[in-house]
Amino acid sequence: MMRTNLVLLLIMNSISICFAMNKQDIFETKVTIKDIFHVIKQKDCERLKSLVSVAPDLLKENKKGIYPLHKAAKKGSLEIVHVLIEAGVEIDQRSYWGMSALSFAAKNGNIKLVAYLTAHGSDFYQKDQFGHSPICYAIFNGHKKTVKFLLNNAPDVKKYFVDQYLYYQGRNRDTNNLLTLACIQGHKKIARWLLDVGAPVEIEDPYDVCPLQKAAHNRYYDIVKMLLERGAKVDHQSKIIGPFCEDIDEPTALVSAVYQNHYALVELLLKYGADKEKRYCGRKPLRHAKELGHTEIAELLKKHKFSYVHISMSNSNDSLFSSTSDNKLD
Repeated sequence: MMRTNLVLLLIMNSISICFAMNKQDIFETKVTIKDIFHVIKQKDCERLKSLVSVAPDLLKENKKGIYPLHKAAKKGSLEIVHVLIEAGVEIDQRSYWGMSALSFAAKNGNIKLVAYLTAHGSDFYQKDQFGHSPICYAIFNGHKKTVKFLLNNAPDVKKYFVDQYLYYQGRNRDTNNLLTLACIQGHKKIARWLLDVGAPVEIEDPYDVCPLQKAAHNRYYDIVKMLLERGAKVDHQSKIIGPFCEDIDEPTALVSAVYQNHYALVELLLKYGADKEKRYCGRKPLRHAKELGHTEIAELLKKHKFSYVHISMSNSNDSLFSSTSDNKLD
């Protein structure tokens, strides 16, 4: 009996020694990208460190175009992101659509993670395949603190307003114009900040989406008023490419307000000199109002006589850019 137990003990010791010698090799063969993503989801830093130590190359692999760093940024875990950065992951690693970890953090309004990534060298201006930089995602989702941080801490705030353009995907248009994005979503405070740091109130691309028109279309009276006070052209009319490649004019802000049956907005636009004779689809605003059954607005348009509010700009873009440090947002 003792002899049998001794043999069994020797066999078990041999197995233990073999396992210890080959533990790392066995571990490496079992670790997959799914394991990395699962640990990130669980926010288990110690387990992630163990996996990374035996399978560092997995950090360069992706799952459906998303890398571990992006997964961690989406989950909002600063500790996990720190582990990955310390492991040598490229901080501006791009997802399938070209988004960086900073874009994911800005999209979620995670200002602590945004601050960490930018402090470690993440690019403020890196754009994805649609031309959207991290601040675009923060603006569109209304994350005011994140927007303020990105404006105040960018090395050169003017770069945000360079190369703003329209992205076409078939017939669909997607703008990366920061002011337009704020106006589409009705974020008045963000729109004001952008104007304060020098965002152009007028777009240069005739095919891009007009901030004033979008604000009027979405019934944002206060934003329309602010844009007009800052010098926006009241009759600006963007163009779109039609189905047979001909140019088609978009409605003016006045026509949009008529369509929305917004009396106060129509009155405001007329006060700032909107041309009630300017046609859209061959019809004047009055004709649109009548066809839509907006009788009060139709009466306002008939009775209105031309009057224009003189706009005196108290500051200019040149003065706003004279010293970046002096133009921090409060």
